[in-house]
Amino acid sequence: GNPTETREDIEKTFQMVKSINPDMIQIAFFTPYPGSPYFEKIGGENDIFSRHELPPKKFGELEVDELLEERRRFYRKFYLDLKFIFSFLRKEGISYVLNADHFFPVLRKTLKLLGPI
Repeated sequence: GNPTETREDIEKTFQMVKSINPDMIQIAFFTPYPGSPYFEKIGGENDIFSRHELPPKKFGELEVDELLEERRRFYRKFYLDLKFIFSFLRKEGISYVLNADHFFPVLRKTLKLLGPI
């Protein structure tokens, strides 16, 4: 979600992430700081920080809804990959079994973010 980012850039980022094999990923959208040129470009809205999980405006070639879909696609490709699932279960599985009361709310939120499978 950076101002000049393209679909090709997003795909290159995914390939890089895949190559370094991280334990987890977090995707954040560009949010301009008050007083910056981009903050002025979007009209200086004061409430953009209250919606930190959403891109505040369209800055580049991708529309806001397209950025949200790309984030969903990126998460799905990473977190639904069998290599990730087996690695996660091997490292963290027992912790989640022993703390099931915390696991199921997290699982519900994760499935909501990933969308229909």
